Amino acid sequence: MHRSYQSILPCQSRILQQRWDRKYYDEHRVKVKEAQSMVDTKAPKTYVHLHLKLKKLQLEEERLAVVSVDSLNREKRQRELLRVTRENQEILKRIMAREPEYNHLKWQQDWQENEQFMDNIARYPRDWWEVDQREKEKEREKKRKEQQKEKKQGKNKQDKEENSAGEPQEEQDMEQEQQAVED
Repeated sequence: MHRSYQSILPCQSRILQQRWDRKYYDEHRVKVKEAQSMVDTKAPKTYVHLHLKLKKLQLEEERLAVVSVDSLNREKRQRELLRVTRENQEILKRIMAREPEYNHLKWQQDWQENEQFMDNIARYPRDWWEVDQREKEKEREKKRKEQQKEKKQGKNKQDKEENSAGEPQEEQDMEQEQQAVED
């Protein structure tokens, strides 16, 4: 058997190498059998308190008890609600009747005056960057239109040259066809 054994590694003794390889392989198989999985695939634990939900049952019982007590206090709660509503409406009327202490029109006028002062002392006019950008964009658009016109004019010239050169040829072809028909 050791004569037919082919070792992967070079060795002096095939018999020893075969024994070592067999021992290494057997140890490997034992490790594979005893290996534990890295991922837990077991079903999760079930906890009774998550399924029974005692707190929910307790709250439901308390709510039912409160409902029965609340039905006795319904009239009192309605009267209290009406009183609060009336008070809120009175406060709203007083607020709406009151003239504002701040004049927003005066604020707007003051702001415009301040902007005018700032414009007067500024080195550059307001929004100078945007105006400059708009002017540059207009110039670019104008150049694009001129280039498009030049392209169209160039194509029109080429078309005219082709048509003028092509017409006599077509006329000659027509004449040749008519002569062929007559003969």
